[in-house]
Amino acid sequence: MGPYIIAAIAALAVLVVAAVLFGIIRSWIKVARADEALIISGKPQKEDDGETYSTTVVVNGKAVVNPISQRYEVISLRSRQVVMKAEAQSSDNVTLLVSAVAQLKVGSDRALVRAAAERFASQDEAIERFTQDQLEGALRGVIAQQTVTSLMRDRKQFSEEITGSVKPELQEQGLILDSFQITSITDNVGYIASLGAPEIEAKRQSAEIAQTNSECAIARQRLANSEQNLIEQTAYETNQAKASSEVGREQAAAEQARAEIAEQDATATRLRAEAEADSVRLAGEAKAAAIKAEADALRDEIAAAIQPS
Repeated sequence: MGPYIIAAIAALAVLVVAAVLFGIIRSWIKVARADEALIISGKPQKEDDGETYSTTVVVNGKAVVNPISQRYEVISLRSRQVVMKAEAQSSDNVTLLVSAVAQLKVGSDRALVRAAAERFASQDEAIERFTQDQLEGALRGVIAQQTVTSLMRDRKQFSEEITGSVKPELQEQGLILDSFQITSITDNVGYIASLGAPEIEAKRQSAEIAQTNSECAIARQRLANSEQNLIEQTAYETNQAKASSEVGREQAAAEQARAEIAEQDATATRLRAEAEADSVRLAGEAKAAAIKAEADALRDEIAAAIQPS
């Protein structure tokens, strides 16, 4: 076998070994998503606080896990909803049915993740059961110390008391309670309904009074609007009558002025006609007098001519 063949086989063997090692190492790399944390056990590690822990916590990152000497678990950091219904007895001996909803998650701090992993690793669904048990216990304890009236009067304070009593215990287990809300409080004997009856009746009466007052106010406003409209209409009609009267007076005055002008024109025309007639008459008289004078002169000349000298 030639040296070139041996070198090629050796190179191929190296590549195969490298590929196998790469695949193995790649399979050892574990990645925690944005809502996950890795808990790696089997190799003690000193962390930033100076303490050495038997587990390593990786939040939203990656780490190399040797399957020979190490184990890992993935714990979810997502928000979880816990819906619960509990039966409890108030201090005035009324059995109540309480419904509530809570939002919680595993804290992203390493200490909280480590605490949650120690309690809930490999049994993620146990978080909801544990939280529900804690909330129901706290709820029964708070209800036992209060009357139905006080519970119904301030649900927010009721919820805050339960939250305050449960949060420390949950945090010891690495859990953060984001919110807790009472959704309903009922009973099977109608006690709560009887408590609310007077208030409901008072609200109904108040609503009826408010509606009556509103209707009266609307009626008064309509009457005021009608009166205002009547006043405005009367003023409008008065102004229209005044305007019409003024227009009539002005029209009559204009017609009278036109009549006077027509009369003056007629008088001027008559005077011009009379003056023209007088002028013609006087001219005729003057002409007649001239003719008569000429005739008289001619007669005198003829008479003088025929007299004997």
